[in-house]
Amino acid sequence: MSTEILKINKLNKKWRDKIIFENYDATICNRRTCILGENGLGKTTLLSIIAGLEKFESGHIMLCNQALENPISKVALASDSILIPPFISANEVLELQCESFGLTWPVLLTKHLYFEEHLPKKVAALSAGNLKKLHLITAFMRQPTLMLLDEPNIALDPKSLSALWELIDDYPHNIIVASNEPDTYDSQSFETKHLFDLKK
Repeated sequence: MSTEILKINKLNKKWRDKIIFENYDATICNRRTCILGENGLGKTTLLSIIAGLEKFESGHIMLCNQALENPISKVALASDSILIPPFISANEVLELQCESFGLTWPVLLTKHLYFEEHLPKKVAALSAGNLKKLHLITAFMRQPTLMLLDEPNIALDPKSLSALWELIDDYPHNIIVASNEPDTYDSQSFETKHLFDLKK
């Protein structure tokens, strides 16, 4: 019998007058799962809800057979939808992360993702690829039970993309990716399922 990594029951979410999820159910049992769906369908919203960064009207979320009551302690999200103040440096972002979660400085992560030279730069001065790396570093340095990655391969150069696959391969816990590129994640041994086809 498969272990349920994540179970969502009767999730309801609206944005203004638009219904995003209505009595939405999902079950994820694979430790490496890619959620597929066209842009604007709700993938990022779902990840933000699971991470505790976005409110929802009603529903229940279980992580490893326990109610997910304090997501920030067990879930990390790397997503371009998370806004970082543009006037602070990447160094300051990571310092705040270390202070907030009681972490040590991510020396190996910054080196592995070829980010060391960009640490002094303001967030506003980072390229799309380097901003992606900053989001990835802030998520991976927490080593959560559940890692959520929103289109993590987008904007990365080939060398950095190879480094990301290595991080994913070595990660000891659960990873859920949101993407609209199924072939990319099929080739990396992810189970791929459409957003609205995640019922057990």
